Amino acid sequence: MTAKNTPEIEIRPGSDVYATYQRLAYKIWYAIGEYVDNSTQNFSDHKKLIKKATGKKPKLTIDIAYDPQAGTLSVADDAHGMNMDELTRAVQLNRPPPNPSGRSEFGMGLKMASCWLGCKWRIVTKRLGSTEEYEVLMDVRDLEKHHPNAVGVLVRKNQVASRHYTRVEVEGLYRRFRGQAISRIKEHLASIYRVTLSQTRYYCDGMVSL
Repeated sequence: MTAKNTPEIEIRPGSDVYATYQRLAYKIWYAIGEYVDNSTQNFSDHKKLIKKATGKKPKLTIDIAYDPQAGTLSVADDAHGMNMDELTRAVQLNRPPPNPSGRSEFGMGLKMASCWLGCKWRIVTKRLGSTEEYEVLMDVRDLEKHHPNAVGVLVRKNQVASRHYTRVEVEGLYRRFRGQAISRIKEHLASIYRVTLSQTRYYCDGMVSL
């Protein structure tokens, strides 16, 4: 397996804007919900392609893992995955999806949620049929301090073409969630996605046994 840097993703205008999302009036279940929205939309958009490629009825799994000791949150799915254009749209500001009638209407959810949750986040993704895995790291404090115009993307080649997934990892969480707060998160997510849960394998699991 080899790895190399691909052309960078431009993050204009104003890479320091990402840091301002930390100050949003937000709720943790809405932030996590942004990831669930993206996962379910990606799955819905490509369900027929997944079925054609696998020959099986498509099923979506979303795993949410929270580690209070490490201060990390991970949300992983086995939807269709992203190509480079989709990854670029996930990172850049003000890049709505081609179909604005879906759940990700303005294309801001993942970025806003990740910057609100923690100071550093990455996306790791591989699209069905591709042999390349992409990884991009967004260090919000570095963006605020140095104002870069672009971020690099790591490409891992020679991956298994039949695998497909996206994983968002957030480090340096600004908030910790324990006990009753975790129960409330689970209750709110179950309420928000009660219809989706009836059609999707969905797990809210992790280091704290959610």
